[in-house]
Amino acid sequence: MATTDSRDQKNSYHYVDGERIPLVRADGVYVVRYDRNSRNASEELSTRAQRFVNEDSEELEYIDNYRLKVYKANLKQSNLVGETENEVVNELIAELNDEKPVEFASAAYRNVPEDKKDRSVSSDADDEGEYELMFVTNEFVVAFHPNIPTDRIEELNEKYDVTIVKELGYVDNGYLLQAPKGDGDFGPVALANTYFETGDVLFATPDFVRKRHIRSSTTARKRRVYRIADEMGLSNADVIDRLAEHGIYIKNNLSTVDEEAYRALLADEDGRADRLAATPKSGVPGERVSRSTYLDEQWHLDKANVRDAWGLTKGDPSIRIAIIDDGVDTLHPEFVHNTYWEYDYDEFTSDGRPKLSVDNHGTSCAGVAVAAGEKVYGVAPDCSLMAVRYPPHMGVAAEAEMFREVCDEGADVISCSWGPSKGRYTLTDNVRFAIDYCLNQGRVVDGEARGIPITWAAGNDDESVDTDGYASYESVIAVAASTSEDTHAWYSEYGDAIWVAAPSNGGQRAIFTTDRQGSDGYNTGSTADGDAVGNYFNDFGGTSSAAPLVAGVIGLMLSVDPELRQPDVKEILAKTAAQIGGVSYAVDPDDPLGVPRHPEFGYGRIDARGAVEESIGGSGVESTEPSIESIGSATVDRGDSPPQFSVDLGPNAVYVVEVATRAELFDDANHGGERSLENFYPVWATESPDYQTASTYALPAHVWDRLEETDELYYRMHSAESTAAGWPGYHVTTADTDSEFAPALTVTDTEGNGRPASDTSTGPSIEPIGTEPFDREGETPQFSVDLGPNAVYVVEVATRAELFDDANHGGERSLENFYPVWATESPDYQTASTYALPAHVWERLEEADELYYRMHSAESTAAGWPGYHVTTHDADAENAPSVTLAGRAPRRDRTIRGPERDRRHHLPMSG
Repeated sequence: MATTDSRDQKNSYHYVDGERIPLVRADGVYVVRYDRNSRNASEELSTRAQRFVNEDSEELEYIDNYRLKVYKANLKQSNLVGETENEVVNELIAELNDEKPVEFASAAYRNVPEDKKDRSVSSDADDEGEYELMFVTNEFVVAFHPNIPTDRIEELNEKYDVTIVKELGYVDNGYLLQAPKGDGDFGPVALANTYFETGDVLFATPDFVRKRHIRSSTTARKRRVYRIADEMGLSNADVIDRLAEHGIYIKNNLSTVDEEAYRALLADEDGRADRLAATPKSGVPGERVSRSTYLDEQWHLDKANVRDAWGLTKGDPSIRIAIIDDGVDTLHPEFVHNTYWEYDYDEFTSDGRPKLSVDNHGTSCAGVAVAAGEKVYGVAPDCSLMAVRYPPHMGVAAEAEMFREVCDEGADVISCSWGPSKGRYTLTDNVRFAIDYCLNQGRVVDGEARGIPITWAAGNDDESVDTDGYASYESVIAVAASTSEDTHAWYSEYGDAIWVAAPSNGGQRAIFTTDRQGSDGYNTGSTADGDAVGNYFNDFGGTSSAAPLVAGVIGLMLSVDPELRQPDVKEILAKTAAQIGGVSYAVDPDDPLGVPRHPEFGYGRIDARGAVEESIGGSGVESTEPSIESIGSATVDRGDSPPQFSVDLGPNAVYVVEVATRAELFDDANHGGERSLENFYPVWATESPDYQTASTYALPAHVWDRLEETDELYYRMHSAESTAAGWPGYHVTTADTDSEFAPALTVTDTEGNGRPASDTSTGPSIEPIGTEPFDREGETPQFSVDLGPNAVYVVEVATRAELFDDANHGGERSLENFYPVWATESPDYQTASTYALPAHVWERLEEADELYYRMHSAESTAAGWPGYHVTTHDADAENAPSVTLAGRAPRRDRTIRGPERDRRHHLPMSG
């Protein structure tokens, strides 16, 4: 009997791109698919086959979507043993193919490089090992040369008893074929080789079935810690327990691996975690109430200049980003409204959500790319999501069809954060052709295919990516991981194939993103892991996170120029990337781009703003979206003239500028009630906005006078084609829901120029007349007023100073603690130089211990209060002046006071 690993055996190799790739059978491992119509298949087997399957083999697992039972034979104690164990196993596999209840049986293989093909490959090796375990079905994929006629194809099929299952959709003259046996000369491996060796085919590939491997850095971190354990002669379990005793959990919340510190800790039973710099380094956010609660935790958006890019676009719903992974929780608040299409290639249903308890990865990847901004933001929050669930095991025939279908369903970008577990894997020809179909036939714009950019996670094994057939394929975009410190992430793979890097974990911070809802997912419901509900996760990372980040950037690029071709996208990413890491980048003389490159970072760290700007410029079309920018520095001095802005109306003709002392005041639905003359302009209810047409806008002087005490001045512009009803062509530079991203000017005091808050020396002022304390039984308090350049004023008094802070305490104002209560009383506009508090006000406020006061003044009562000035600003309320009251409070008829008090429960309380 010939040896099974002989090169002359047609089951000992397969072809990729015309080259023989060795296959080594995994000792004793085989698979069986039983006839689905057999009620009790094992009892219908022959005696010899029953003994082999039931007594001399152990069932390892069942691959449900392929109906494959995986067995491991152990014949050492069996009298079935012949010359060698492998020879007997192969003989018995051949016999199983002839058993009535068996559809097919086949050996398992490992994908071994040529220089390693003679080494023994044990079936006991973990799937995380160097040579990945692969199974085969009874099918193989063939693409005949275009000039091969149908009768020649039929001749071959008839000769080898092969049947056509279906035509391929991604290559002409391509077919999925079924072999008559699962193994041997008439099995799929041998027949694929036979067909290729006729010279009639472009490719012939057995339907290898492999386990899905995600590229989160959690697994890589565990491997690295386990390596330390091996070096120290400790078991993995012992390592886990010892580190956990010191608050270090390698399965959760670990962004870095400090090998030196771990060795010291593991060698010292009395060590303590506080002696180490090895504790989790990702942020632990508290619970907050704003719409985008965790935006401050998403440092990677600023590191990659994403938020700067949002000034140009946040994406377009017509641009669809496909996340091919273990499923996406499409009912999550971040995805429920932006999911365009979803599919599960395990259950073959239009439900791309996770199905297994371990299906957590895809939801986090999708959040990095397209989370809508309910509490976290994806890079392209306004783009659409295509959620594709890749099953735990998948054959290369189905994998190729998956790419073809995702392309045909309208994907504009595809992100993949999975691949071989470790070591060499050669991309099969059929999958390569399917990827080429996406790259060459996908994304049709105006009748012309522009191609689908595909990002691929480089991998987390700290080895060369160039041995990974997926990520190293020259037409995809291999993405490495960089850190929050712009260094190379320790786990990230490197090599000539790396195109760009993107921020991920491995440094001081990890990635904050979406998680499966509730107790499912990485975060079961703890603020230490994200949020208390369990919808978000703060320790995601690996190249798994880097790839969808770049996919999101590409989504932004295609949003501003959907006509970009796939090679154009790659070129723009390369030319706009930032060189980081403190290393030397060099130009490859064979690189047509002529851009410096480094094996760890490719062309550099992704720059979203630069890529989007270049995409706009590359389209040959100027951006027509209205915009507004400050003229000069982004910092303005309080002593300077009012700020000026440059306006580009695009297709519109008129505009109105709004400014605010707090960004959230642009959110009318949630904060509109907090707007006042002191924090917002124009206050639409009290001022008539000035419709402008000029290309330069200067903030009115009276507005600057009353707002200049703020530290930041936020701005936005509303524009339209005309002031006709409905504002035709309406556009706003910052939508209410995006108020937190509004641009702002920083307002400062330059020495000698600034005016302190509540300055009474140079502007209007108010002071009490007489000496304190004021007697509660005496006359109402009077005040001396100096209006300066102004002509009219209103006085406010309060029993507590903080009531002058409208934004934070305006809702606490009532008739019994504040005057004037603007919503219920008409303020008395005064002009006299002496002001006496009205008797009815004194009567209801005199029981206070102190009476705080301030004055608003203006040149006139015209709209906008020109020349507006206030003696104590809201933000400076605690420093408001006051008068002290003394004496016995008069007894008053409570039946008269009572109804007035009751009014406060029915009146608006905001000023």
